[in-house]
Amino acid sequence: MTYKTRGRWAGLAFLVLGFVSANAGAIDAPSAAAAAQPEIAGGPTAEDVLPGASALARETFPRFLAAATSRGGKTLPGAAVKITVPLSDGTATTAWVDRVSADGDGFTGRPMGQALTLGDTLTFTADEVLDWSDTGPDGRIYGNFIARAMMEVLPPHRAALIAATLSLDPYPAG
Repeated sequence: MTYKTRGRWAGLAFLVLGFVSANAGAIDAPSAAAAAQPEIAGGPTAEDVLPGASALARETFPRFLAAATSRGGKTLPGAAVKITVPLSDGTATTAWVDRVSADGDGFTGRPMGQALTLGDTLTFTADEVLDWSDTGPDGRIYGNFIARAMMEVLPPHRAALIAATLSLDPYPAG
């Protein structure tokens, strides 16, 4: 599979994940039928699973870089990193970046999608990594720890849509 094809698969996968997450609706706003059923105590919430997912992404970030970096020192097409981006007003936003490369003690990457308004390149540290994603030769996605964690709190039919795009093993070979 060529890098161009991998990039197209990655784009399609990000589109599917974006569509699913955009149409998932609020987790805390149940339908009338669901509201009529008794609440099950002790189930995980997004607030419960997201910190662990991001911690796992940061822990495995070096492994991702080893598997997804080309000889030119940048990540290959189909690979991206979700980062925290501090803003000038003291708040922060998140952005997916691709073409990630080491830059001194940190990294630089090219913003993707709506994050393009943040500039041509973004500089970040490993501590600002929230997630990473790499499209395998079969078109399935490695990483995406946040999506994997969210499957625990989403309705089963929505979780199945996400699971269909993800690799069985979250780690690329190598």
